[in-house]
Amino acid sequence: MFYKNLNVFGIITFEPDHYKKINKLVKESRAYVSYIDSKKDTGTINRRYENYVVLKQAAYTYNAPQRNKDPNMNKIFSTIMPKSVTQEQINTFLKEHGMNQDYEYDYSIVHKDEGSYVATHNVIPIEHSVFNTVLDLDDNFEKINRKYLNEEFLFKNYQRFTLLPFLAKYKDNYVKPIVIANVYDIGIITIQISIGFNNGHKVEIPNEEPNSIILDDLEFYRIKKNYSSRDFWIRDKIGKGTMYDILNYYTKQLKAICESYELNKHSEKQIAWVFGDFAPNKRSEHEDFVSQNKKLFISHLINAPKQFVERMTDDDISQLLDDSRIQKLKSMHFYCSEVISLLSFSYSAFHEDAVHNLQDAEKDLKRQGVYNDMLIEEYKESSLFSMYEFLRIYELTFIKRFYAKKLLNKMSNNMIKSLKEYNSIRHEFNSLKVNYDEQLLFKSYGSPMILYGKLLEKSGTDRLVDKVEKLFTNAREDVNSSREFAIKQSETYILIMTSLLTILLGYRGIKFIVDDILVNLPGVGTYFAMHPLRWTISFWIILFISMITLNVLRIKAIRS
Repeated sequence: MFYKNLNVFGIITFEPDHYKKINKLVKESRAYVSYIDSKKDTGTINRRYENYVVLKQAAYTYNAPQRNKDPNMNKIFSTIMPKSVTQEQINTFLKEHGMNQDYEYDYSIVHKDEGSYVATHNVIPIEHSVFNTVLDLDDNFEKINRKYLNEEFLFKNYQRFTLLPFLAKYKDNYVKPIVIANVYDIGIITIQISIGFNNGHKVEIPNEEPNSIILDDLEFYRIKKNYSSRDFWIRDKIGKGTMYDILNYYTKQLKAICESYELNKHSEKQIAWVFGDFAPNKRSEHEDFVSQNKKLFISHLINAPKQFVERMTDDDISQLLDDSRIQKLKSMHFYCSEVISLLSFSYSAFHEDAVHNLQDAEKDLKRQGVYNDMLIEEYKESSLFSMYEFLRIYELTFIKRFYAKKLLNKMSNNMIKSLKEYNSIRHEFNSLKVNYDEQLLFKSYGSPMILYGKLLEKSGTDRLVDKVEKLFTNAREDVNSSREFAIKQSETYILIMTSLLTILLGYRGIKFIVDDILVNLPGVGTYFAMHPLRWTISFWIILFISMITLNVLRIKAIRS
C-alpha cells in the first residue's frame, strides 16, 4: 500500500511590536483547536469546539446508518451518551444541521445466534477524529520542541496554534487535515497545512504537477472574529479547490481576527511530501522502493508532470536524486530541493511498534482478515508523528530562507540610502543570524542540528545568506561613498558661501589696499594714484574670476 502526505507552508508578516497582541487576539477568537504555552507549561483546548465535536459525534452515532436498516426486525437500542450532551441537544442538532457523509463508521456484530445478534455502532465525524489527533500531536510537538530547541527561543520567540480544520475529499475519500500556525516574534506567521491520502497499491507518476492536486467538496467554517459552539454548525461550501486556495482561506481568517493590526500575505511557499511504502513484509530495505521509483521521487522534488520526467535521462534522474539526498537510512530517505522536500518511509520503520500495539487483538483481527489493514493504519499514524519531527526543522529552514530573501530584495531594490537605513537592515540581518544559527537554536550538537545544516545547504538558504552578507559589504562601501559625497557637497556649499562673502567683502579690502598702500609706494605709487578706481575694479574682477574658477573645479572633481 502506497501512502502520501502533502504539506504546504505559507507565510504572513506583521510588525514585530504586535507579537503579543496578535497572540492575544487569536486566543480570544477561539479560531483554534488547541495550543500549548511553553513558557507556562500549560495546554489549552478550545472547549467551544470540543463541545461541538462531542455533540456531533453523539448525534451521528444516535442516528447511525445501520441502525434502522431492516424495518422487519425488532430492535432494542441502548445509547451511551457523553454527560455533557442531552437528547434535546441531539434532536436540535439533527434538525438544524442534519447528517452528512463526513464520518467514519465502525459497525461490528459482537454476538450472534440463530435468531438474534448484538451489534455496536460508533460513528466518528471527521472533525472529531481530527480533534483527537490534534491533541495527541500537540503533546508530540511540545516534546520535539523541548527535546531539540533552545529554551530561550522556545519560551520567548514563538507560539504555536493548531487551527480549525476544513472538510474536503480527495478521490471520493475525506481527508483529515492538520492546520498549524506558528507565530514568531520577529514578525512572521507560518501556516502549515497537512493532508494524507492513500494511493492503494498504485505507485504512479502524476500526469499533472504533483503540487496542484484538486480537492473536492471543500467546506470551511465561516470566517468570524470570534467563534461560539453554534458557529461551528455553519460551513461555507466551496466545491473544488487547491491547497493554495486553502492557504488563502486561513490567511483571510487570521487577517479578519487581527484586523486592527496589518498582516501581510507573501507569495513565498514551500512544499514537503511524505511517502509511505506500507505494504507489510514486502520491502524492508527502503532503497529497493526508491530504486524502483526514481522518476516518482524526481517528479515530486521538482514538481514536474509525468510527460516532463519521461523526457529526462536515467543518468540525470539519478544525479538529481543523489544531489538532493540529505539522509539515507535503512527504512527512511530524506531529500530536499530549493523549495520542496521529500521524506520517505518503509513499513519497517514502524513495524515493530505496530505489531506490539496490536498484539492483544492480533488473533481476532487475523480471524476477521483485517490484521494487515490495521498494521497499515498503525504505520500511517506513526509516520504522521515522525514526519513532524523532520518538518519542524524544515519549517525553521523555511523561515530563515524567507527572511534572507526578504533582506536580499530590500537591498537589491536600493532601499539602503543612508547610514540609518543600513544600520536598521543590518540589525535585522544580525537578528536572523543569531536567532536561527545552528549553535544557538539547538540545545546540543546532534542529528537535528546536522539535519538543519544540511537543509540550509540543499534549500539554498546558505547561499542566500552569503549573498546578503556580500551585499552588506558593498552597501557599506556605497554608504561610505555617499557620506563622503555628502560631506564634500557640504564643503562645496560652504566654499561657495565663503567665496560670495569674499567677493562681496573683498571690494572694500582691495579698495583699502589700493588707496592706502599701493598709492603710497615709492616709485610706482604714482601709477596707482592716477586711476585708483580702475585698479580697484581690476583687482576685484581678478578675485571674482578666481573664486568662480576654484568652485567650478571643485564641483567637477566631486562629480567625477
